[in-house]
Amino acid sequence: MGSTPAETPTRLIVVGNDEQGRSTVVRDAPVTARVDRPKGSFAEELWRQDSLPARSTDDGTQIESVSKYPPEGGLSVRRLSLPPTGEGPNTLDMDALVAEFGAENLTDPADGPVLHRHAKAMQVIHVLSGSCYFLLGTGEVLLEPGTCIVLRGSMHDWRNPFDEPCIILATIMSMEL
Repeated sequence: MGSTPAETPTRLIVVGNDEQGRSTVVRDAPVTARVDRPKGSFAEELWRQDSLPARSTDDGTQIESVSKYPPEGGLSVRRLSLPPTGEGPNTLDMDALVAEFGAENLTDPADGPVLHRHAKAMQVIHVLSGSCYFLLGTGEVLLEPGTCIVLRGSMHDWRNPFDEPCIILATIMSMEL
């Protein structure tokens, strides 16, 4: 059986300039900042920009872990894999969700699916492959390859009742509340 995208680290190629000012590959290696997330999802931090504007000498690859939020005044670029979860409600570990997001950033399970938010982050999310439902307080939206969504600190969650993982690319910027 072949590897799924979540099992194989992303190959990251960084281009810069050599001593003569010519464009060249300055890094070609697998991403090392990887983390398992609640409900079986998976994230890789592809690039972390500590501050903007960026400089050509910045190296956003020198990271070993995926942080909860991007650096203040900066951004993170992540690849996430959302595994198939089935049609029905998932078993929730509320303690793990509270530890991950904080109780103030979760909806009450008695009100329906538990939604969460990243209060200090704006995300631009692009679906690369697979499909999933993006859950909101007013319903859900089917996300398919090529769909892009802008999330501005709002409550949300994911549901993937399909047979394959949904792979997304997210650019996450720090946001003032």
